[in-house]
Amino acid sequence: MDRKKVTLSPSKRLKTGATILAAAQVVDTKPVQDRFDAFAKAHRSYCDAQSKVDAADAALRTAQTQLVQLDAEQDSAVEALALCLIHEGQPREKPFAAFSADAPGRIKAMTFAEEAQAIHTLVANVQRDTSLSPAALAAAQRAEQAAANLETALAPLAALRNTLSAARELRDTLAPTWDATLGVLRRGVAAASDDGAPGLSTALFGRRSRAAKKKPTADQAARPAANQQPTPDHAAAPAVPVGIAQGARPA
Repeated sequence: MDRKKVTLSPSKRLKTGATILAAAQVVDTKPVQDRFDAFAKAHRSYCDAQSKVDAADAALRTAQTQLVQLDAEQDSAVEALALCLIHEGQPREKPFAAFSADAPGRIKAMTFAEEAQAIHTLVANVQRDTSLSPAALAAAQRAEQAAANLETALAPLAALRNTLSAARELRDTLAPTWDATLGVLRRGVAAASDDGAPGLSTALFGRRSRAAKKKPTADQAARPAANQQPTPDHAAAPAVPVGIAQGARPA
């Protein structure tokens, strides 16, 4: 029966490798030195690749957090502009009606890039209205700046995603070598256990815990006995007349 191959997660590989390398500091690995050195090299390469994944992931998360903050500033600028236009006499229900087909709520619900573009269009139309006060025009300019700030932060996002994807791909290409060298090391340690190094396996890999068998409860132990039907060892013999049983001949 074929066994299903177990695939380790990156975190499991890092933890397993670190445990083995730490244990090797206090145990003699000479019986499997070549195999151990090969595994240690593979583990270091895997760790380096994982560090690049972590760095790329952190950079992407930082950029995404910044975008969320800048989007909040965009939304706030849109709301401030709407209030200024209402103060200028625009309808409270649709303060952008004279300048944009989109209401403030709709603009704020757009994606980052779409909202920034909608703000650019809105502000351009607002700035053409010479009847507006300097306060309204200043609010429009703040909205324009908020949109520009978000677009600046949005620009490198695709590159950051690509960097993270490439880092993960590189790490994953090293996984088969890591797995293979670990398997070679395990087999070498198992052989060394038969050649005079019985404690090496436990020192490097620890003891494998076996699942303890559950003891049956009193009810479970009694139930089979109560339900079990007696089974005779032999089939019942036919009744024998007493006389024949005692050796007398039939008449």
